[in-house]
This record gives sequence, structure tokens and C-alpha cells, in this order.
Amino acid sequence: MAERARKSGQSVEPDCVKCMQDYGMTMPTLLERNVAPAQIWLLTRSQLIFAGMGGVVDIDQQALWKNIEMFADEYGIENKTECFMRVLELSRICIEEDNMKAKSLMPEQSG
Repeated sequence: MAERARKSGQSVEPDCVKCMQDYGMTMPTLLERNVAPAQIWLLTRSQLIFAGMGGVVDIDQQALWKNIEMFADEYGIENKTECFMRVLELSRICIEEDNMKAKSLMPEQSG
């Protein structure tokens, strides 16, 4: 997406910045220990495992671990296992919220 935008002359901003501007949102203040896990989650949040028509089951843990390995030095991650567990917890909360929202939008089935 960013490469296409550069070629077309559009400005390139991360999706989160664009959404914040579009919807008037602000970034939450994070505790220092949650900054690196939040950055890893932003990199990995689209790597999901789906279950047919049942929605998202989980984040792809192999993709998550690979991102932690690749960006550990850049993001100052000292304890990779702790970072992994924090991202896993955050992703499960987000997935649960998204699945609940999707269920509320589905028409009720009679039968």
C-alpha cells in the first residue's frame, strides 16, 4: 500500500495515524513495559487464523515470534517470551471484541 501511494504521489501515513485523524481519536498512553509489545502487535495484527465462517480464532503465533525475533534489537526487547505473552494477551482481547461485534451484526437465525 505504501509503495503504491508513493508512486501515485500521495502522502504515506500508517493506518493508525490515518484512523486517528479520520475519527478524532488519540493514541493511549502506554506503560514503558508495553511499548515494544504494542509495536510488535501493530506489525502482526493482520496475521490471523480463521475458522471457516466462525471468525478469527487466534493470531498466527509463528508470525508473532518471527516479528519479535526480527525487531528485538530495534525495539529494545530484552525478554522475548514476556513480549510474546503480552502480545498474545492483547491479540486475544482484540479478537474476542471483534468476534463479539461481528456476532451482534449477524441476523438472528430461526429454525
